Amino acid sequence: MPDEMALPPDTSAGADEFEGVEPPRRMKSPVLAVLAALIAGYLLYHLRTDLAYWMRGRTAQELGEAHAAVGKLPPPNSFVTLSGAPDRSNAAMLDTRGKDEYRQMLRLLGTDSRLLVLRTFGKIPNQRTLADKFSGRLVAFRDLSFAQSIREWFRTRVVATHFFDAQQLGAVLHSQEADLKDLAGDRVHLRPDSRVALDMTFPDQYRVTMPTEKFPTADSARAALAKAGFDSVEPAGLPVDLPHGDDMFVLVGRPRPEVREGVIKTIQSTSDKSVVAPDPADPAELYVAIPKSVYTEGLPQAQRHLENIGFEGAAPPPLAFHAHVAPSKRDAAIEALDPLVGVQPRTETWERTFAQLGAAKDLELSRVARAKLIEPLVIPDDAQVVVESDAPAQYWYVPVVYVLLVLFLGFNLFALREALPWRAKATASASSTR
Repeated sequence: MPDEMALPPDTSAGADEFEGVEPPRRMKSPVLAVLAALIAGYLLYHLRTDLAYWMRGRTAQELGEAHAAVGKLPPPNSFVTLSGAPDRSNAAMLDTRGKDEYRQMLRLLGTDSRLLVLRTFGKIPNQRTLADKFSGRLVAFRDLSFAQSIREWFRTRVVATHFFDAQQLGAVLHSQEADLKDLAGDRVHLRPDSRVALDMTFPDQYRVTMPTEKFPTADSARAALAKAGFDSVEPAGLPVDLPHGDDMFVLVGRPRPEVREGVIKTIQSTSDKSVVAPDPADPAELYVAIPKSVYTEGLPQAQRHLENIGFEGAAPPPLAFHAHVAPSKRDAAIEALDPLVGVQPRTETWERTFAQLGAAKDLELSRVARAKLIEPLVIPDDAQVVVESDAPAQYWYVPVVYVLLVLFLGFNLFALREALPWRAKATASASSTR
């Protein structure tokens, strides 16, 4: 009949009323489990070194002096303590973004720049800072996030000055190339084009400068020196190498400190032949050579211009002589000279290439007070850094996070395992209904 109500199926024969009903999905897609597992694995991979460092314990490995330990350093990620002389004059200052703190990167002398120290200001007591003893985590320089920028900063902004023993330098002068250790213990490779500066001394000899307004001629200057008791008087050249001649103005003076760089650039821009050189004995004093064609009105115009840009006292160099006086007569001879006469021990700086020094026949090593080489500071590829005050105890949280990440990874792998059979079954069921 049309109005007859449909009866429920007969279950008296033992049929299951839930037969054919699909179980609810455990998750929409295994993709979420895969992504979560990958993130957990990534974090575990990057925390592995911190976990290994935490397991080092609280006792630092004593390495002793840095110059002796650099050849047998333990592997990176070790907790070490060592002592050494830091190169404080060439330290790099690092501004930590987002933090009100500064860090200092400095190399240890005698290690060939293969061992550096990274310290944070304010975290180390002054007494410990001055003790030149460092304790912390040893890491490879190349593993620092800012390694390349610091390497470039040292190479372009900092020069390493190496001082040598004159006798050791003399022993290798006739070699084509040579390896020497400087007085700080760093190894230096000398090539034929390496520029070496020699500071020469001349006992009982003096450099005497005499103002031209008092002594207008060389003969009058010589007579005054002879009268005071000096002998063996010889003309002395300028302490710097400058172009000279009838077509050049050669002047000496002192720029005001605040405009020094501007003065140098302005003078150099007057002509491509203009040269500026600091006095080796007094770098605050500059010698300049300017073509006379720049100032057609002569020397007074040049002096006015230089005065206007901050180059004060610009004037032609005084007459200069090298003279000898016996030690017993020295004080009396100096007192007999005019107060405007300058007297100082004769010293000269020779700057030559290593090849030129080897070929020089008039070089007297007994006169060499010190030899030095100035070159860019290069951080080697195998350099390591002691991150000071970075102790294993500070990483107490790492094992806790590590365990949580392992549990999180295991949970997602289990979820992925449960999701995959359902996925396969759902796919098979969809195929059969077609």
